[in-house]
Amino acid sequence: VGGLSLSLELAVRLVCAGRFGGFPAAFDFGLKCKEVHARSFDVPYECEPNSSFLPEFNSFGHCVQGGLSILLLPPVEAAAASAGAPRLPPRRPLVVLLSSLVAVYPAYNLVKRTVTYPVHSFATSNFANNAAEWAMGFLLGLSCGVAATAVHAGRAGAAARATGGKERASAAQVARPRGGRVERASLAFRACAGGVLFAASVAAAALFGASWDTDASPDQEPGEGAFDAAATVGLCLVPLSLAAMAVRLRRRRGAEGAGASLSPSDSAG
Repeated sequence: VGGLSLSLELAVRLVCAGRFGGFPAAFDFGLKCKEVHARSFDVPYECEPNSSFLPEFNSFGHCVQGGLSILLLPPVEAAAASAGAPRLPPRRPLVVLLSSLVAVYPAYNLVKRTVTYPVHSFATSNFANNAAEWAMGFLLGLSCGVAATAVHAGRAGAAARATGGKERASAAQVARPRGGRVERASLAFRACAGGVLFAASVAAAALFGASWDTDASPDQEPGEGAFDAAATVGLCLVPLSLAAMAVRLRRRRGAEGAGASLSPSDSAG
């Protein structure tokens, strides 16, 4: 939820080229402006292009960190945890911890930009272009994971029809947590990482709204009329709405699973 929310917020920021400048099709967010503290300058800000996916290592690294989201899909996680078996032991806790690292860069990026830039210039900082590189990796990883899940489900279905359902049961057991102490700790750590990512998406939405009306130009007046109430409310509704939808979907699946587990004799009783 946090990753999808942040991706949507960045998409909104990107397409508002009329407000911030730039060119959305080229992942150009306009200008990034940083306050000049030395009084010898004639302008309060220095600005430079704010573009994503430049030919440099950092852009590639941000995208790769987002691509760790592929490990969040159970079939991919199970395949990575059991790769090399039986010569190598299962390592699901390690894979779970590795997938948790997908939340590290957005939180780091948010903290760094709030320290480096004043709040009223957050929307014109380089948070957006760096986070967009991570978000593209995140969405690409999820897309590949969904494709792998579909292929896995198709093969499991064909195997189940050929073996009378035994193959599907064994495949489900591979992705099922074993319940060991280390494994439970790794799953708890990933849940905390997900909470951090969601909190970062909410904080980014609030900071975008608090600086939405900042003019990206060298001669802007620091902090003058930067807050936009409508933008703040609208952007904050993105993560909150997705979280509400996720909770509702989870409850519905839980109710359907509980109903499906009831046998006819239990229902009759």
